[in-house]
Amino acid sequence: LDVEGLPKLLAALLRSLHRIHCTSSSLKEHRMAPLLQKILKAMVAQAATRLTPPLEVASPERGAELAVLEAGSLRDSFQTFLDLYFLTEAGSGGTPGGTPRRPGTGLSARGDRAAVGSPALKRQDSTQNGWWKAMVR
Repeated sequence: LDVEGLPKLLAALLRSLHRIHCTSSSLKEHRMAPLLQKILKAMVAQAATRLTPPLEVASPERGAELAVLEAGSLRDSFQTFLDLYFLTEAGSGGTPGGTPRRPGTGLSARGDRAAVGSPALKRQDSTQNGWWKAMVR
């Protein structure tokens, strides 16, 4: 596979898959996501074999010009994948509207961490501090 032609080939493939996704009644998000994941894994495998290892950056085996050319082409390929990725978060388990879900890690309105903890942690805290409560009474 020629690395220089990879961005154009990937763009054509993703556009075709998007057309199939939009017109097919059976190839929806749950079936298209594994296929796109396999494409991304193949791209990562190409990058792993083509990129110069970190310890050889100063003097790559294939030559500096070729290494820079391949790295640029692989960067363009990954950017093409990101630009043409057509599945939405809503279709693949995210929240409606396409915004990603975030865990509730912020502080509560009072500013304490007690409201964020799980019930199991609260029970554990209450049993550990039970002897202190008994002594204070």
